[in-house]
Amino acid sequence: MKNILTYKGYSARVYYDPEDKVFVGDVLGLPEDMITFDGEDVETLERRFRESVEAYLEDCARTGRKPVKPCTAPPLVNPYLWGYRRKHPSDLLFSQHEDPP
Repeated sequence: MKNILTYKGYSARVYYDPEDKVFVGDVLGLPEDMITFDGEDVETLERRFRESVEAYLEDCARTGRKPVKPCTAPPLVNPYLWGYRRKHPSDLLFSQHEDPP
């Protein structure tokens, strides 16, 4: 099992709680809401994660709130891969007309 679950674009972090002997998860990227779930085994954990996301979306629809859209960018994106070479702090040591050594 991975430590991250995804469903409908929402991601959740999962860990094992040895004290309660249960898997616990929380949905990431929801600044105003908290969605948590648990399960005694992986199948139950995954099912409850999906049910929690569905309940969140249903609650948003029922109350007229706009649900927070899940993040679509890959986690921990390296800005150098996107061509932002001159954005690194060490680049400030060099002028724009001079290439770094």
